[in-house]
Amino acid sequence: MELHTLKIFKLPFVIPFWLVFFFVFVREIRVIRQAFPEASSVRDAGTFRMLLIGSPLAMLAGVAASFLPWPTMSFSVAAVVTGTTMLLAGSERLAPPELLLL
Repeated sequence: MELHTLKIFKLPFVIPFWLVFFFVFVREIRVIRQAFPEASSVRDAGTFRMLLIGSPLAMLAGVAASFLPWPTMSFSVAAVVTGTTMLLAGSERLAPPELLLL
């Protein structure tokens, strides 16, 4: 069985994708740290903890599955460009302030 090499690990996609990835998620750490004091509220009911545990597990499972040859996409270049754009669009810095208050 041959492993599939992701576009995000090949030039020219490796540089813009990982720059955007770290830009978005390093900034997200600040938002999560600010939410920690509010996480123990009565309204939370454990959802915040579930998100903190479930998100990295889902990302790990997705990255592991992406190395398999059978779940490949036909339009991988479009998928990388769309995914990178969605990461950037969903970042705290670029999102409208009214969406951040939800």
